[in-house]
Amino acid sequence: MRLEGTDGGAPVTHFPIHEPSGDTVVSRGRSVQATAGDVENFSTTAQKKHAQARAGVVGVIATAMEGAPKEVVRNAGDVARTALSGGGTIAWFGGRIADFNAVVTSLNTQLAREPRETQAALREKLQPRYASALEDLERDGRTARTRLEKPLDQRTITDLYAAGALPSFVGNVFPAIDFSKVKLTALPCDLAGMSDEQLADHLLKNPELAYLMPVVPVETKKIIGKELAERARNLSTVDPQTQKRSFDGFEEFATVLEAYGSDAIVSTAFLNDLGPKGFLELSGRVALAAVGDRNSDLFSAHEAKVLARMQDALAGTLAAGTHRPTPGHPAAGPVPDSDSYVSEQWVTDLLAQGRQLIRLGEVATDGSDEVYGYQVLAPLLEHENSNADFLNRVGLDMIGFEREYAAAHKGTLPWDATSVTATAGRLDWREGSTDDVPAGTDPVGGLMRALSTNADAARDFFTSSAESSDGETRLPMVDYLLTDREWKGDGVHDARGWNPPLREVPDPSGIGYLGDALKAATLHDPDQRSAQIVESIINETYREHTEGDGDKKRFSEKDIIDPALRTDLTEISVRYMSSVFTGMGPPDDAKSVDTSDSHVFSDARFGPDGEASLRLFLAELGKDDGARESLASAATSYARTEMMRQLDGVSPSEVEAEIGSVSMTSAKVLGSIDAGAVLAIIEESHSGDEAKNKELDTGASIGGAVVGEATKRVPVVGEAVKLAVAELAKSLHEDSKGEANLRIQPLVSESADAHEKMVRDAIWRSVPEAELPPGLVGKDIDSLSGDELAAYKEWKADSPWGAQMSTRSMEAEKYYAQELLSAKLLLEGTR
Repeated sequence: MRLEGTDGGAPVTHFPIHEPSGDTVVSRGRSVQATAGDVENFSTTAQKKHAQARAGVVGVIATAMEGAPKEVVRNAGDVARTALSGGGTIAWFGGRIADFNAVVTSLNTQLAREPRETQAALREKLQPRYASALEDLERDGRTARTRLEKPLDQRTITDLYAAGALPSFVGNVFPAIDFSKVKLTALPCDLAGMSDEQLADHLLKNPELAYLMPVVPVETKKIIGKELAERARNLSTVDPQTQKRSFDGFEEFATVLEAYGSDAIVSTAFLNDLGPKGFLELSGRVALAAVGDRNSDLFSAHEAKVLARMQDALAGTLAAGTHRPTPGHPAAGPVPDSDSYVSEQWVTDLLAQGRQLIRLGEVATDGSDEVYGYQVLAPLLEHENSNADFLNRVGLDMIGFEREYAAAHKGTLPWDATSVTATAGRLDWREGSTDDVPAGTDPVGGLMRALSTNADAARDFFTSSAESSDGETRLPMVDYLLTDREWKGDGVHDARGWNPPLREVPDPSGIGYLGDALKAATLHDPDQRSAQIVESIINETYREHTEGDGDKKRFSEKDIIDPALRTDLTEISVRYMSSVFTGMGPPDDAKSVDTSDSHVFSDARFGPDGEASLRLFLAELGKDDGARESLASAATSYARTEMMRQLDGVSPSEVEAEIGSVSMTSAKVLGSIDAGAVLAIIEESHSGDEAKNKELDTGASIGGAVVGEATKRVPVVGEAVKLAVAELAKSLHEDSKGEANLRIQPLVSESADAHEKMVRDAIWRSVPEAELPPGLVGKDIDSLSGDELAAYKEWKADSPWGAQMSTRSMEAEKYYAQELLSAKLLLEGTR
């Protein structure tokens, strides 16, 4: 064929297309695939005929005949699988031919439109494109040939399925292959020709096909989302057939929503169709489904799991549909609308509905159907795919509403005033339904749990609305949640008495989730915001004790930090121990720290009252035995490492100058921690009677080891610690709390001993190997015995390093004793 141009000149030969056409080859491939069904039918027929023949035969022949159909089935199965794969390969190659012919047609169209005198030049220009397309087709032909030679190879099957050349039921034919893991580029061939409505219906009936969603058309996804919204409106715990209580509908809906709700387009269509109010009403009906019938049998563990699944699925759907892009530069304008996330107006309306009471009259008939929107939204905020900006907008508005309401209602929080709170209906099933799990009526707990799984959102939240004054940055959110907010019990307390035993179970609050959120913000991929949050935790704790509007009790008479938070705050403090040492060390140390590097754990600074703030904070944590041990261990480890770093390459005469400040700072840290523990022990000992006190004072040598069992476990200590213990004993005796000696004496002595040994060991491990006794390099001093111990003592007596070890370790004990008493006096004088 030759092309005629629009003007005069010699005609130009067109680019040849491939024959037969792609459609023809595809059709032939589908015909081959269809024979797979014919083979299966033949196999079934053969088995039936064989069974009929065998029914009339007895004896040895019947036994032999039983095995015959197995060979038929096996051979038929291989033929069917080969037909499915081979036909798929042919159809796939037909598609490649169609692609090639489309390119050629486009090139020929360009040639036909070109003036005749320039067609030759254009053809030469287009020739490389044709050659490239032909090369691709030839490569695809070689691939098809390889696949036809190995039709049952797993790579062949998965590649064909990925390209849409095999049907969706291929898993039944190749059960050993997990097709849900295949990365698809096209729908399976049996689904590709369906209309959007047909495909949506098929997918909803077969949720196991959710892995196809990456190649499902947008319009189909929208239909799925809208259909799920319609089903959600009709959800009920009453079976429409039997009119009896049933969770089957919930379970079926959970299965489908789990499958498709995490798709951005499906979730957006679902949320848009329901609207913010409809979504919150759905969440409320799910949460309160357990109280729909007070006369029913006891709510089962299975039903609780169904509700947890429902809430998990709703959480995933909410996260997917609210994953809006982060707004760019203001000049870039607003984020454009999309089928993949809800609009700005939808989010704004959701916040407005969060502040409104939602009444769910169809759920309960006893009045226990009233909740705030935020109460039923909060359990759904936690999800691995949650958007930081969305969480912050919800969180800040939730807290803002809570504080505004409390200011107008004499401190009462809005969540305390709903009928659901009064009747203890559980709103949050995702963390479990046992009595020690918060019920979720306090939505701030749910918000904190969500922030604990999204560290960046937590950092944004806690540092929002930061206020700077006098060189200090205050974080209102940290201040409010840590020191001002009253975290009330959020247990299933059964106020109306339907289940009297529930009155005796724990009444947990959501404050533990606050600790989790603070840890996420400060420990997970931390940045400078994390350091700010740590600063605020410590500064606001100090400010609460010294300036708070609450009671005027002494340090030892109250918990400044809720005991439920001590473990979490201890974990944070351990990681930021370098900042703690800088804050309690010489002022010049803080000036020398580079806060622009990536070492965030060293960057926290604690304002004009930094040392006092840290002392009180560490003492408050030290009231808890576990926290005290963790903090002391971390402080000792950090001090030892820092000393060894500073002692590297120095001479014995330089030891004091290099490690003196570290030893003093370490003593401040340990003394503050132990002061909190000592004052807590004194407070606990109020119940001790005077007779017991006198008996103990008579039998004990204050400053030495307490008589009895304690004598065996108290380390030998020096005069400084004896004097410190004696000073502590004065307050014990004056307050008739002498029995506390049995606990205080070992605590103080062990800490002093640990501090002294830490200094000693830091120097020992820094001595150049050439100056150590032979055979003792790398040895632990406390493990030495016999000749090794004798050699060590001789070396210590003669070596300038040994002299430094003795002097500095004795000095360390003195520092500890001084700082323990200093911290105690500071704490007692802060009120």
